Amino acid sequence: MFYYYTIMDNPIETIRFGHLLFDSVNVSTELPVNFIGTLTIFAILICLNFFFQESRFDRRVTIITCTIPLLVATLLTQSKGSFVSLVIASTILLLLKAKKIALFFLIAMVLIGIFTPLKTESLKQRLAINYVTYEVIKDHPILGIGFGMQTFINNIDKESYMNRVPEKYRPEEIYTPHNLLLDITVRLGLIGLILFFSIIFVFGKMCRETIRKTRDDDIKEWGRFTVISFVAYFTIGMAEPVFLFSASATVFYIILAIITILWRLNQEERVIHDQPDTANNTNN
Repeated sequence: MFYYYTIMDNPIETIRFGHLLFDSVNVSTELPVNFIGTLTIFAILICLNFFFQESRFDRRVTIITCTIPLLVATLLTQSKGSFVSLVIASTILLLLKAKKIALFFLIAMVLIGIFTPLKTESLKQRLAINYVTYEVIKDHPILGIGFGMQTFINNIDKESYMNRVPEKYRPEEIYTPHNLLLDITVRLGLIGLILFFSIIFVFGKMCRETIRKTRDDDIKEWGRFTVISFVAYFTIGMAEPVFLFSASATVFYIILAIITILWRLNQEERVIHDQPDTANNTNN
């Protein structure tokens, strides 16, 4: 942020953090402005979870010191999707940890939302993009247009699909669907979407088992954190093709990895607790 607004001398009131500047070097070569929230919000939730696990004042101050720049960076992107994701996920986490702080945070976010200009593509433009995507899916419902993030640009005649849409609903330009589920469906078809939902189903099942059937409070708390992180990520994914860039896609894989580790730790912990009971029953 220091480099972007101080060294590059971008006006903070008109330039979004991470926005592509055509007359200078683009700071965010790996991640567009609307995707930055996938990283910063995930990091904010990690900080909050650590904050409530710590009791020492100095460590809590350190965690807050790390959280503030992340919060500022998220707001400076001026992305409505990121803002909504931040409010939903952080409020849920705070409600579980400290309801009074949750109320204060929610009021603060509402005020920020009112007085801060949150810029993004218009809803009409996004709906127009997804309208064209729907037309493509109708022609390739089962297998999609092919795996790969560039297939929407290289494998179809975009102009012909745009001409199918009524003129008032046509987007100015379209490079990729602006929705996680549509993004998967247009490339991999209904088969790919079903496979993706099967992954989400297993993820949800592991989260439920980890949270409800563990005797370890730390595992339970991190299990809740993982669910909330997924909610935040999925919220942004409803407005953005989050799998389009490696940095934002990696967050999704990290979330799946975390619940896998927690689930395995829970399984090992349950085996350890069950062994003495088994031994006692054998002796009896």
